[in-house]
Amino acid sequence: MRYVWVLIALSLPARILLVQRSFWLDEAWVANAALEPAWRDMFYYPWFAQTTPPGFLVLARLTGASRAVPFLAGIAACWVIARLLKQRVGEKAAVAATAVLACNYALILYGSQLKQYSVDVLAASVCLYAILIPPPRAWLMALCVFIPFVSFPSVFFLPALLWRGGWWNALASGASLAVNYFVFILPNRNEAFQASWLGHFLDPVHPFDSLLRMFWSAATLLLPVGSTPGWVLVAIATTAAIAGVCLLRDWRAGLPALAAISVSFAGVYPLLDAPRVLLWMLPLLAIGLGVVAERLPRWMVLVGALGAVGGMQFIFFTRPPSNENNREAVASLTGARAVYVHAGVIEQFNYYRRFHDFSTTQILYGATSPPCCMLRVQERAAFPGAESFEAEILNAADKHRRFSIYSPSGADGHFGAFMREKLNKLPGLKPGCRVAESRNFDQVVTTLFVCEDVPSQNAIQ
Repeated sequence: MRYVWVLIALSLPARILLVQRSFWLDEAWVANAALEPAWRDMFYYPWFAQTTPPGFLVLARLTGASRAVPFLAGIAACWVIARLLKQRVGEKAAVAATAVLACNYALILYGSQLKQYSVDVLAASVCLYAILIPPPRAWLMALCVFIPFVSFPSVFFLPALLWRGGWWNALASGASLAVNYFVFILPNRNEAFQASWLGHFLDPVHPFDSLLRMFWSAATLLLPVGSTPGWVLVAIATTAAIAGVCLLRDWRAGLPALAAISVSFAGVYPLLDAPRVLLWMLPLLAIGLGVVAERLPRWMVLVGALGAVGGMQFIFFTRPPSNENNREAVASLTGARAVYVHAGVIEQFNYYRRFHDFSTTQILYGATSPPCCMLRVQERAAFPGAESFEAEILNAADKHRRFSIYSPSGADGHFGAFMREKLNKLPGLKPGCRVAESRNFDQVVTTLFVCEDVPSQNAIQ
């Protein structure tokens, strides 16, 4: 297992690099929910549709809304899969499977964020371990009862786990699922979230096309590529992973994937267009590739594993993914008389304002172009009824001679490089109002807006 620990250690620099970045929207609202004083407000967050598993929220709360839980979960998943394959298949399989997890772009990226995706991977790894190396019945019951509260996709593993678990395990698991659904999931359902969820369903009308798209989704999960040779290589790897799972000769290992595909055909669970949604299936693909690698020469497995993990570290350090630098952006707003906060960055602002003194600053929350699943938008809006970002800025300019704007820096015509030009030419803007300063913080921007008195024509004469 020493090579496994070498691969895990080699994967740490990129994880440590990413874990130091500031929270983006999805992380910020999870952190704000976890830090709510009342537990009820954490589980039923009043400002965003709560889609985070309750167990993950509890862990986030206990760790001060830090990234410790997902960070450690991503590392632990590598160890669990390696231990499983070392016992079930062999050392070469353990090394290869560890490399698949340790060099996976999506797992490193999302495993360094305050989201549940790496915990989904760890939960899937533990479930696969319990499927292929059955634990004592009491441990199996505890796993079936508690794992759905930490990871929602773990429900796909329950049929295989309960196959030999007995009626008592099935009843306890059923009661646990009922509590999870009726107490936590159903009350948090939201029309905007459901619309977004529906947009990622597999098409149940064309099963062959759906299976093909499912295959390419799994291929993208293994390695996101854009060139034709890359697609051929990933297609071969995905096919090898599926073949490896079949070579295990234990049909229960593939049952979770079959269950997920089945409910996708029924229009219940999305499996396309977002690698993070499929991330829980990565351990199964890693096992499949590990089984195939066991048949290769030892030197080839070691060289390939070290090269893959080292190569991914090189990619993260030379081409780091973009990220909202909300930490520095909010810090730069300290001391402002008034701050207009665009709806797209309210959660980020509310998290980072905890670390600065805004007691003398008037906060003006925007309500136009809110992100998906944001709730009660108009309740805290500074300008209720405003129909656009421009209208909110005009309202702010009417009431404040000097204020700052905190907004996304997307290339949608309102922000970014066009911020100064757009705001200076707003129809209806009072004479003397202009952008005095604009600073970009990588996907978010702060803008100082001032309104100065313009001498009248009579005063000039």
